[in-house]
Amino acid sequence: MSGDIVSRLRKDFTKELREVPSIYGVLEFGSAAKLARGGIADVGDYDVVVVADYGFVVPQKFYEKISEAVWRTYREYRTRMDVVVTDREIPQTMFSTIGPSFREHFKSTGSVLLGEDPRKIFRKSYVDVKDEFSPMKLEALGYLAWSLTRRRTDAVWLLHRRMQPDKRDFEETVARSLSLENFAADLLIFSGNAETIDEAKGRLYNKNCPSADLGASVSSFKTFLRNLPETQPWKKADYFYQGVNFREKMLAQLHTGEIMYPPIA
Repeated sequence: MSGDIVSRLRKDFTKELREVPSIYGVLEFGSAAKLARGGIADVGDYDVVVVADYGFVVPQKFYEKISEAVWRTYREYRTRMDVVVTDREIPQTMFSTIGPSFREHFKSTGSVLLGEDPRKIFRKSYVDVKDEFSPMKLEALGYLAWSLTRRRTDAVWLLHRRMQPDKRDFEETVARSLSLENFAADLLIFSGNAETIDEAKGRLYNKNCPSADLGASVSSFKTFLRNLPETQPWKKADYFYQGVNFREKMLAQLHTGEIMYPPIA
């Protein structure tokens, strides 16, 4: 991708993002940012971080607006775009997936496109706390963090996938968001309410355990998943966002120290 194309893409995408309410900041990084400073002659993709001006839980409308901006820009340029979406609080917690090496990459290549400089809030990740937890808990923490990161990335491309003639990518994206059993099990492990995946899943569906309420939520998402073939596309999109929202709310509760279930004796 030449410098002229990158320049036009940057201008058009920034214009699209200006129409999205409640953006904290947007950071361009990687080869496109280097090209803008004359460091290289060509780039293969376009990388940006979009930070929503919310704490942990981001409204569906925000994701929809970002997805529309990406869809229109990609439709015009047909070049690979890696768009990372987060909120202003998670990058300051252990639930972030942006570790030390990526933060350094942001510092060395990043350029602010809109709003505040996101680099000042990227301070912590699950990688930074690897010595504070047992291997089992650290693995669970990493799964929880990446589960949200990947579903937020799916949110960026949801409209694009929905607009394709072949709906399989869209259907698979929705299904991934609704598949929450492992996420809930790792939540129990990390919060000290189970020691293995099998034990955690057993507690989810044991009506005598306080965590049965969490299991009931997971079961509701399973019902949505079973009914997907008969569900209207707009409703499938709503189900997708409900899955993202569930992950956000659970991580917010872990972060604030709300103990949802009694720890193991």
